[in-house]
Amino acid sequence: MKNLLKLLLLGTILFGCAAVPTVPPAPPVKEVAPTKEAYYFRVRILVQIDDNRKPIIGLEEIATILTETEPYFEPMGLHLEVSKFNLVEIGEDVNVGNLHSDADAHPDCLSIYFVNLNAVTALDFMLKQKIVPSAFTMLPKDYPSSGIYLFNNGGFHGHVLAHEIGHYLGLNHTMTDTEISDIVVGEHPDYCNVMNYSTCNPLNLSFTKGQFDKMRATIREYRTKILISSNP
Repeated sequence: MKNLLKLLLLGTILFGCAAVPTVPPAPPVKEVAPTKEAYYFRVRILVQIDDNRKPIIGLEEIATILTETEPYFEPMGLHLEVSKFNLVEIGEDVNVGNLHSDADAHPDCLSIYFVNLNAVTALDFMLKQKIVPSAFTMLPKDYPSSGIYLFNNGGFHGHVLAHEIGHYLGLNHTMTDTEISDIVVGEHPDYCNVMNYSTCNPLNLSFTKGQFDKMRATIREYRTKILISSNP
């Protein structure tokens, strides 16, 4: 995450529109030699530009979101190391399927997209169910190379990104998760778990030991390609 401020406006991803000017790529991320349990994820940040060709979220706000996210994973030492920063030009014909394809093309990174919900038409299936998501990703067993998509209707927050990383690392919602023994299953708005739809202050949210164990296992099974380094 410390590399983020060095990566302003690096590169272009083009989705059927005029190209954004490109500058030389970012330098490679330096290898880290952890001394205790730690997982360093290689991260791509992709930000949609609006009709005036301006990013829909600023670089400092993104840095704040990443800074807010990492403490939720402190017991397992997860760190988000930004290696690339791109502006994304999204046309009306682009949807989550296209973004999945972009994530597929970068299997060595966790791709995090900051996008306008209205531009992501593949979410119609959610909207028809009267679900208006603030973020979206897929479980690795269903779609191993999915990115994480944060939408501008409430998704630009550290606890939301932490929730989606939980899914990215194999966790289900606590409301329906019957695999992990140390969580409270069911509809409990006052249960302060990151994977719950709770009314808790985001600062009070946390994962359980069982959830951390599940995320570690998912990294070993599905996410080794995005690791810069790890211990163990």
